[in-house]
Amino acid sequence: MCFLDRDFCLLACNRSFELLLFRLFRLRISEGDSLLEAFPREARDIWRERCLQALAGKAFSLEEQHRVDGRNWYFEIFLTPVHDGGQGVRGVSIVAHDITERYYGELRTTRLAVRLQTLLESAVRLNSSIRQPGQIYQDTMKLLADSVYFDTGSVQLLEDNHLRVVQVWGFPSPEKVVGLRFPLDRRFPNAIVLEEKNPVAVEDIHLEYPFFLTEEGKYESGHIRSWLGVPLIQEGRVVGIFTMDRSRVAPFSQGDIQVATALAHNAAVAIVNSQLYHQLLAANETQQVLLRELHHRVKNNMQLVSSLMSLQAEDLHQEAQEVLASLRTRILALSAVHESLYNSEILDRVNLMSYADQVVQEIETGYYREEQEITFRIEGPPALECLLDRAVPFGLIVSELVLNAVKHAFPRGHQGGEIVVSLTAPDEMTVRVQVSDNGVGFFPLSDGGDGTARPGSLQGNVLVQAGRKNRSSFGMTLLESLCGQLKGSLGREPAPGGGTVWTLEFATGLVCSGADCTPQAHTSQEPSSD
Repeated sequence: MCFLDRDFCLLACNRSFELLLFRLFRLRISEGDSLLEAFPREARDIWRERCLQALAGKAFSLEEQHRVDGRNWYFEIFLTPVHDGGQGVRGVSIVAHDITERYYGELRTTRLAVRLQTLLESAVRLNSSIRQPGQIYQDTMKLLADSVYFDTGSVQLLEDNHLRVVQVWGFPSPEKVVGLRFPLDRRFPNAIVLEEKNPVAVEDIHLEYPFFLTEEGKYESGHIRSWLGVPLIQEGRVVGIFTMDRSRVAPFSQGDIQVATALAHNAAVAIVNSQLYHQLLAANETQQVLLRELHHRVKNNMQLVSSLMSLQAEDLHQEAQEVLASLRTRILALSAVHESLYNSEILDRVNLMSYADQVVQEIETGYYREEQEITFRIEGPPALECLLDRAVPFGLIVSELVLNAVKHAFPRGHQGGEIVVSLTAPDEMTVRVQVSDNGVGFFPLSDGGDGTARPGSLQGNVLVQAGRKNRSSFGMTLLESLCGQLKGSLGREPAPGGGTVWTLEFATGLVCSGADCTPQAHTSQEPSSD
């Protein structure tokens, strides 16, 4: 902290401010010296303008970045006018806070959120591509490319005594690479990934595995310098590997390896499920048993991921624990649809009331705190159903809206409350879902609309809690994406008497008449497979 008079001369400052000036500018300054004249020339005009604003009676704050000794430092600076007894401004107070650690902490949290979003998206995409192996491979490579930088890459499946390339990314002539077979030979790192069932990162492939260079004509591998291979493991069995290549020496980081490994777990489940499904088509007499086993395995894998995340959360700070708790709730919502199918007689559709009830129960068990004194209620017709590909985004949307109400609708000091999930069928092909609470509510929608939304869109893309700043959130981005998958509409409005009502409408994919429902014929409203 320091104080300047109207001529920008130093009246007083504490020891911390003296050390800060020396660290940033190698300045030593005494009382009576002009602070502006002591600053480097390029900073004088900027600080003169700031001080003049404060002398004119304006108090404000700003953030600055400085690079010292090869490191970036971040500061939050407050300038405040100092008044004399006659209410005139006699000088300026300058207070500087070092926020470097906070800045990097927020940066780490943001990166974690982005990577967690990618992992959740991978679970949704790969889960919904169960009938299409080619789509699984393509989605896998795109998700990898969105999360980890690499120039070329491939999905390779284990077949007998070799690895066969089934999907590539970044190669100028994919047809030359798809179908290539790598022998299980330790001259190739691919074989070591399989044998050790662990990721293998190679800083410079030319030095450690020269076969990549000497056999480049056969394997299209001459351009590769840094290389990463990650095993695809399902229930302890290696089914293949991911490979990622960089055309220059740029080693893959531990963070890259962790993200690729997490994606590999999701992909391995999807690949094995796809293999199981095609075995099912070849053996119609065992169709029901195999599909139930498939959903049972997916449910178990997701619950295992949830359990591992709970263990990992114990070593993280509170903010990261909250991120993981939210993510666990979303994963358990995905698990619930497979539990519902496992117990269902018809395996291509889901009972929405039962599914919504399971989703809410998971939130009550894993996220809700008893001291909040919130009651939960599910209401609607017991026989309401939709096809499997609509059920996954439906469950995630319900989970997200209920979770958001638990987190934000009832802050400390709010005495009790109720969250209601209501399902109705406006017509024989449509479901309307309303998630309402009687909490603190939200400000009106920012666009001033009438509360309706276009198909595949989200009405009001910024969630605004009373008394809090407007800000985009991962939850709102997820809602918008899921609503687009359903080709439905999602709107928000104040609840009568206080609180918030969210309304989702989408086509079930079934045509219902009484208690009988049959799959709807394909129309332009059919959601895409991804």
